[in-house]
Amino acid sequence: MLNPMPNSPIQTLQWMVEQRLLLFMPDFLALEDRQLFLAEARNSPVLPAPVDEYAQTQERPVQRQTQLLEISASLEQESKQRFAQVAPFVNQHFGLELQRQERPQFLRYAVGDFFKPHTDSYDHPIYRERRISFILCLNDHADYQGGRLAFFLRHPSQPERFLGVPVPPAAGLLIAFRSDLLHEVSPVTAGERLTVVTWLAE
Repeated sequence: MLNPMPNSPIQTLQWMVEQRLLLFMPDFLALEDRQLFLAEARNSPVLPAPVDEYAQTQERPVQRQTQLLEISASLEQESKQRFAQVAPFVNQHFGLELQRQERPQFLRYAVGDFFKPHTDSYDHPIYRERRISFILCLNDHADYQGGRLAFFLRHPSQPERFLGVPVPPAAGLLIAFRSDLLHEVSPVTAGERLTVVTWLAE
C-alpha cells in the first residue's frame, strides 16, 4: 500500500493505524505481569527449530535466525487468554470477525539473530488463513541493542521501492497488524530481545 506523504516515522505509523494496517496497545502487560513473563522466558529451554517455509534451501537463503522457547503450560494458557481478551477490540479495529487464535510462541533473539523482510500470510497451508499478527514486546532497548522491528510501505512516488518504518521498542507494548504487511526484525547486536507472537486466523 502506498503511503501518500513521506512523513516522520511516528506520523507514518499513525497513518498506518488510521488505515487499519496497525494497532498499538501500550502497557498491554503491566510491570508485575511482564516481569513474570520475562523471568520464565529467560529460563526456558530452546525447542528444536520448526521446519517451515522460512528454512534455508539451496534456492532460498536463510530468512530468520531466532530461538523458539519451551514455556510451561500455565504460561502458555495465560498468554493465550490475554490475547483472547483483546481479540474483540482488535477485530473491531480491523473490521474483521476472526475467532481462531494460533498457539502463542515465545521467541528469543540473541546476538546475531534476525528475521528478514517477510509477511506472515502467504500461500502455504499453515499460513494462508492468517489475517492478524500479534507481537508482544517483553523488553526494550534497556536490555538489548539492534533487534529493530520495522514495517515496509511502497514509496509514494517510486512504487518499485519500499520504505522501512521503524517501531520504537517499548516493554509491555502489544502490536497488532495485518498479516500480509511486510516487516522485519534487524539483527540483535547486544543483549537479547524477548517477544511473544501469535495470530488470528480464519
